Amino acid sequence: MSQEEETKAVVALIKANRDQAQVGIDTLINKNAVAILYPYVRALVSGITNASNEYPALILPTINVSQILGEHSTDLETSD
Repeated sequence: MSQEEETKAVVALIKANRDQAQVGIDTLINKNAVAILYPYVRALVSGITNASNEYPALILPTINVSQILGEHSTDLETSD
C-alpha cells in the first residue's frame, strides 16, 4: 500500500463591521478565531486517525492559544 500525502484545511468565515476598530478585528482573527477553531481541528484529527483502524488515534494536546500567540508575537518583535 502506498502512502499518499494530503493537505486539508479548516476555514472560518468571519464577518466584521467596517466601522469596528482595526485592532479589534486583528485580535479577533489572530487570536479568537484560532481559539475557537482549534477544538474542532482536534476532534477532526482524532476522529479521522481513529477511523483508519491501522494506526492509533492522534490526539492533539489542548493549548493556551493566547499564551502561544503571545510568545510568537514576542519572538517576531525581537527578531526585527
